[in-house]
Amino acid sequence: MGVGCLVADDLAAGRLARPMSFIYRSRWTFNLIYPSARAADPRLAALCAFLRAESEVGSRP
Repeated sequence: MGVGCLVADDLAAGRLARPMSFIYRSRWTFNLIYPSARAADPRLAALCAFLRAESEVGSRP
């Protein structure tokens, strides 16, 4: 079992195999928690932007 966006490359490369066609779409989410003092850090903004972009790619069927 795995999160689709985290295993998609391995499935495509043949390193993992999908034993059945069943896909479960969870209603659960991931959350990024950080100290408010770091909110203005450009590295944190870059990480947030990256994670948003990856989640959009990973949510496509």
